[in-house]
Amino acid sequence: MTSFQSKLVLLLLVLFFTACSLNATYNNREDDKAEAEQVTAKLFLDLQTKNYAAADTLFSKDFYKITSKDKLNEVFKVTQEKLGDLGDTNLTDWKTRVVSGADASADYAFFFGNTYKKAIGQVAIRLHKDPDNKIRIVYYTVKSDAFVSR
Repeated sequence: MTSFQSKLVLLLLVLFFTACSLNATYNNREDDKAEAEQVTAKLFLDLQTKNYAAADTLFSKDFYKITSKDKLNEVFKVTQEKLGDLGDTNLTDWKTRVVSGADASADYAFFFGNTYKKAIGQVAIRLHKDPDNKIRIVYYTVKSDAFVSR
């Protein structure tokens, strides 16, 4: 192999490796948690003030493919009726996974043990960063014994 061919091969290898996008995965970083917590805090504030229209804007289009806004608002109202006013929110567990690079994505999971006026409830919220770079809720559920008792 001539010197020119060696340099050409080396140049092609350098171009190949610099052209490849590498992904980096980050799990459970505090900064990622804090970014997504802004959305959960806004949701709980909207629920405390019964501003369901504002709460609706925090949910992803993918969420609404499965659950309509009317059905979501019914969940909010039934929760309010059965559990009472939302008092304290207590984050019991959380997980984040952020991938940067060519296959970028960001997913977050938060679990709360909330105190309501009439009962306690466990709230699970999963969020995803949409292509417009906004974090939105893709999963929301409230569990409480108050839903099954009279």
